[in-house]
Amino acid sequence: MVKRQHVDETPAVVVATASGLFAALFGGLQPTGVTWWDPVLVAMIVGFATWVGASAAWWAVALTASVVAATSMQPIVLAVAVVVVAVALWIGTLQRPVGGVRAAVIGVALNLAAFSTLDVFDGASALAGAVAGSIAIASGLPRRRRRSRRIGAAVLGVAAGVSVVAAVGLLYSVTAAKPDLDEALTETRSAARAVRRGDFDEAASSFRRSSELLRRARSSIDRPWSGPARVVPGLSQNARAVSSVVDDSEELVQSLSDAMAAVDPSTVTLSDGRIDLVAVRRLADDLNVVEAELDELRLTLDDVESPWLVGAVQRRLDRAAADIDDNRGQLGDLSEIAELAPDMLGDAAPRRYLVMFTQPAEARGLGGFAGNFGELVLDGGEVRLDWFGRHDDLEAAVAADGASCADCPEAFLLPWGRFGFRTPDGNIGVRAWSNITMSPHLPSVAEVAEVLYPQSGRLPIDGVIVADPYVIAQLLEYTGPVRLGDGTRLARGNAADFLISGQYAIKDRDERVDVLAEAAETAMQGLLGTDLPDPVTLVEDFRVLVEEGRFLFWPLRLEEQGPFAGTALSGALDEPPGFGYIVNNAVGNKIDMHLERELVIGPGTRTTDGRATVRATITLTNAVPDGRQPNIVVGNTIGLRAGTNRMILTIYGPPEFELATLDGVPVQFDRGFEQGWVTSTLVVDLARREQRVLDLEFVGSPDGLPTWEQPLVRR
Repeated sequence: MVKRQHVDETPAVVVATASGLFAALFGGLQPTGVTWWDPVLVAMIVGFATWVGASAAWWAVALTASVVAATSMQPIVLAVAVVVVAVALWIGTLQRPVGGVRAAVIGVALNLAAFSTLDVFDGASALAGAVAGSIAIASGLPRRRRRSRRIGAAVLGVAAGVSVVAAVGLLYSVTAAKPDLDEALTETRSAARAVRRGDFDEAASSFRRSSELLRRARSSIDRPWSGPARVVPGLSQNARAVSSVVDDSEELVQSLSDAMAAVDPSTVTLSDGRIDLVAVRRLADDLNVVEAELDELRLTLDDVESPWLVGAVQRRLDRAAADIDDNRGQLGDLSEIAELAPDMLGDAAPRRYLVMFTQPAEARGLGGFAGNFGELVLDGGEVRLDWFGRHDDLEAAVAADGASCADCPEAFLLPWGRFGFRTPDGNIGVRAWSNITMSPHLPSVAEVAEVLYPQSGRLPIDGVIVADPYVIAQLLEYTGPVRLGDGTRLARGNAADFLISGQYAIKDRDERVDVLAEAAETAMQGLLGTDLPDPVTLVEDFRVLVEEGRFLFWPLRLEEQGPFAGTALSGALDEPPGFGYIVNNAVGNKIDMHLERELVIGPGTRTTDGRATVRATITLTNAVPDGRQPNIVVGNTIGLRAGTNRMILTIYGPPEFELATLDGVPVQFDRGFEQGWVTSTLVVDLARREQRVLDLEFVGSPDGLPTWEQPLVRR
């Protein structure tokens, strides 16, 4: 049987009223987020709990105060809470009700809870206050006399009824709006993907559809039956969040659609050797407007964040925020490039970019050996090819006047310096320009070119472009076929094959070199004399070439590198962990046109201490066909049998191997470092038609392990 307790209602009501008013005026609590309603609600809740607490058992009063004391993170609040606990314990020693004192203890405790800074998780302080108040109510109400119990039960019943009605109304409204909200989110993601592709028309269309869907969702959410949820703690935050984000987002998404529609990359193109810089600046301004709209939408999502939000609502807000962040990052890079573009296109002063035409038939870490070079000059939007030559021209200048790589980056010299870039006499070797692409990391290669190019009889450069034969073939898609001096007709379909292998049917070296130079130079000159497609089409046409590492660009001015860093276009090595490998031709022939490679990653065995391992198998095949082949393809000057492929194989991956065998025979590697990777290097010979298998096993998991290979002849 519950022991009833006589309570003098007058002091209990006075204390409850004072406690509620104090909490409302000074507590700063926002249980619903509605400015006018929160003080009223706080006063009622704290006042009711204080009034009921006047009849609570002494131990419940002490427990209520103890909960507050345990969660008080501020010294002053904790000190007062300890005093309150002491008073609650003192009440237990008395033989009389002292309802006013009990109410005062409860009221002070609940007010102290308002000042708690407990941040174990969002809403922890509010939860602690709710627990404390619930203890007081659960103990005090059953001990009240019948009339008071009925009043208290009625208050709780009304509160529960309003909460249930509000919850049902909100649930119904959100359920009705959910299909439109989900579809709007899908359209937003479609818009984000369109922006990444540079298709702003499609992005504008997707944002427009999203706006229409959000408008429909808003009408479902703002039905009258969702109104009661706005006055109930917990439900109010959800109702306000959903309504606010839908309302504000609908307007902002419509603005985004309008801003996207104004972005017209097609105005920025190469026509008759010129790029319209006015159109470039206009594009930058339009992109800045889009960025501002996205930032405002992101702030809207931040404004409705609340520790009260239920999971389903919060997850949708989080997904929308993540989409905007991704979209904002892509747009930020694009906008920054557009801002930098006028200067990079020679608006303030001419810019000179070194173009390296690589030949993957002679493998290098960056793809292939750089046989031909060109200087692309941009001057006030005018684009021209100022010089075209071979590596022989640069190496002849070095041989005549000398050149030093003392200012080259150590990150390049450490793994590759021994190949002609760091010599005892301080000069670079005569084959340095032939070996400059041995590193697979273009930013380092570009820095070396920046140091060496002016020492090789040429002018300073502002950046480096890498293009292999597949890029030349793509350019011929725009220029149309070209006819060389010997009558060879190059078109999109045959250019890559001719440049990689067909040219070597020309036995005379000088004639072959002239034809190769003429092919690349004619394609470039033809490019500058025609109208290129719009940037969106160009990006799509070159997307695969960039992803494969066949078309790359790196600016040398530090302030211009930001938007390119981390993109495939930069030609930079990804950061570890992962697994990759490169091969560098070690005999100066073109035999790598016949090199076949296969990398297989899978689970290995386990180490002796039970750790899981990865098994990586690299299969290399020298598929030189039978019959006589040109000496430039299969010959060498170091005494190897014709048709032998000697390569320097470098692995980027684990710091050590549990197992490393070549054709079943254990091997030892030379260890090194490049761009945060541990490198393992081995010289491998492949006789004609020979296949060799390198098996590696190392600690780790094959699931999701990033892998990569350099771009060679076979795609």
